[in-house]
Amino acid sequence: MTKVGFISLGGTISMEQSAQGQIPKLGASSLLQTLPQLSDIEVITYQTPMMPGASLDLELIHSMAQLINSALEKVDAIVLAQGTDTIEETAFLLSLLTRLDKPIVVTGAMRGADAVSSDGPANLLNAFLIASAKSARHVGVVVALNEEIHSPYFVAKTHTSSLGAFESYEVGPIGFISEGVVTITSLPCLPGFPNSSSIERAFPAVGLIKASLGEDARLLESAAALGYEGLVIEATGAGHLPERWVKPVADLAQKMPVVLATRVPKGKVHTQTYGFPGSERDLLRHGLLPAGYLCPLKARLLLIVLLAQNKNREEIKHMFYQVY
Repeated sequence: MTKVGFISLGGTISMEQSAQGQIPKLGASSLLQTLPQLSDIEVITYQTPMMPGASLDLELIHSMAQLINSALEKVDAIVLAQGTDTIEETAFLLSLLTRLDKPIVVTGAMRGADAVSSDGPANLLNAFLIASAKSARHVGVVVALNEEIHSPYFVAKTHTSSLGAFESYEVGPIGFISEGVVTITSLPCLPGFPNSSSIERAFPAVGLIKASLGEDARLLESAAALGYEGLVIEATGAGHLPERWVKPVADLAQKMPVVLATRVPKGKVHTQTYGFPGSERDLLRHGLLPAGYLCPLKARLLLIVLLAQNKNREEIKHMFYQVY
């Protein structure tokens, strides 16, 4: 019998209506009661905090990663349910902080547990099917919602309320669940990201600044004084900033790692096309690091982990230059 650990951090999948609106109410054991189909899977539950996805933080997810690494010594896979607001970030962070030789399936719901069209039970059942499937034995961390399986590297929440809110730009899902059967269609070949074993200090502050029409550079100029140890710039287009941003961002890049990502949801940051002041070639020449296809949210998490591992500037540069 497959043995699967189950962690519930709350989120919409655990929520029911109250006078104040939807709030987390159902713990891991209560969620399991909606799934009589799991009779052939041994489920071990873990006591954890419950909260909305927006209230999760780095330290909590790190503690969950430590719990998962310990649990995987005794179970065949892990299912983690949480709020969908931050699933794309927590799944990616877990992929950096956990052992990946067994499945870790992150799921949630777009509608509360007492909604007429609640998707929680189906998503949770599918997550357990993935966790126990032979075909998914070596997938590592995946996100499972709406009968689709996504890589944490590419998945993004693209709608505030649709059941089909999650997409993987560029590549699509890596698998599907249909009629209770798990099919893995592809596994992306990802860069060699860091392993959790060398986390050596508290997660540092890394800022995320989005470029927009007419925005001045005051946030950039104050970043170092505010105590940030790194910065991710969510640039326009293929990695472009206003010309007036070039000097302050170049000055920052001499003090801390500054990663150049793009606010555009599809496509990667360019490295060798445009040459005007504020173009990607100009910014990289000033020491910024390209995020490749990594979205700004995930580029920030990668930089945080690298800094928490006490990686030096050259090691951080090498990692970002191998991201595609």
